[in-house]
Amino acid sequence: MLFARTDISQYINNSYEPVWQSLHEVPIVSVDFGGGRVLKRTLNGNIATYIITADGTVVDILPGIYKPDTYLSQLKALHNLAVDCRHESSSTLVSARLSRYHRELAARPVHLTGSLEPQAGPANLPANLETDTRINETLRRHQIHQKLAQTPPKLSQSLTNWLYKEVLHCDLSDPYLGLASTLAGQPQ
Repeated sequence: MLFARTDISQYINNSYEPVWQSLHEVPIVSVDFGGGRVLKRTLNGNIATYIITADGTVVDILPGIYKPDTYLSQLKALHNLAVDCRHESSSTLVSARLSRYHRELAARPVHLTGSLEPQAGPANLPANLETDTRINETLRRHQIHQKLAQTPPKLSQSLTNWLYKEVLHCDLSDPYLGLASTLAGQPQ
């Protein structure tokens, strides 16, 4: 949805060196309704957009799915930050600049209003996207800022594992992505 929008894909292609990485195979669910009627589809996964420097230093991370305008606005702001980092004379100064940026944002209080519960049905997709964006920009980004404030790390599997497990609540080491008890018909 985000990357299909021309303004977003053009901005990414013109301002970044985009790279896509799949972290695990896509789960496929089949529901047999009988009489030869089978519904087969993939389960949606989770996404994270990393903004990194040429040497792999993580500038920031946009967790989860966003409203397109908010996503584009954040990409533009983070592009400016990454460009500013390019002008620093050493990796030590880049690290100090990014640590300061994340400390300042981590120190801000988190205010989240409204319901956090998703609403069922396709008619509620816009409201659910709004809720996801609010959660991503407050709670999840706050956790990321706290983590990156310590010392902006290089992109690594351990950072990705932390992000998916602690922030996005999707443990990449779990082959059933937290659905094992549900799939076995047992309450969690």
